[in-house]
Amino acid sequence: MISPELDVIAISLVFITMAYTWIYPNYCGSDGNKIAVFDALISLVLLLIIGSHYWETGTEFSIVVTTLNWFWFTALVNVLVELPVALWYYKKHDVWETWRNEAEKDRRAGWQTELVFFALFFVSGGVLAALMNTGLIPEISKWIWVPAFTLVGVVIYFLMSRKENG
Repeated sequence: MISPELDVIAISLVFITMAYTWIYPNYCGSDGNKIAVFDALISLVLLLIIGSHYWETGTEFSIVVTTLNWFWFTALVNVLVELPVALWYYKKHDVWETWRNEAEKDRRAGWQTELVFFALFFVSGGVLAALMNTGLIPEISKWIWVPAFTLVGVVIYFLMSRKENG
């Protein structure tokens, strides 16, 4: 029988391999925004699959210094495995250059960029609240995380609007 840690690592490897060898080259190319959207969807499906197997089982996943629940172990493994592959893909397909060119266009659009960042942090605060209510994130600082993310969004919005206005 395969250990839970190896199970999560194997499934993550399958998802990352599929993403960077088939999905991203065929559907995203060097468009960093498309890659980000597809990566979020693929990560969500990965979490749903792992979660459907380990949710409320009490299974603990051990790493070198501590144990984690299925959610945090999957997130950690996914980041550690995907990061070098993503950097390789970004370099090979000039994603950084494409993003720089898009950022220049966004600077001209101004308000669209501000709106995206504001929405991103506002939604992040809501997602954190939802995760805390499900028990995936400890509730030790429920009343700090959500306002903090919303505040970060407001600060970024303010700084970006000041930069755009001179």
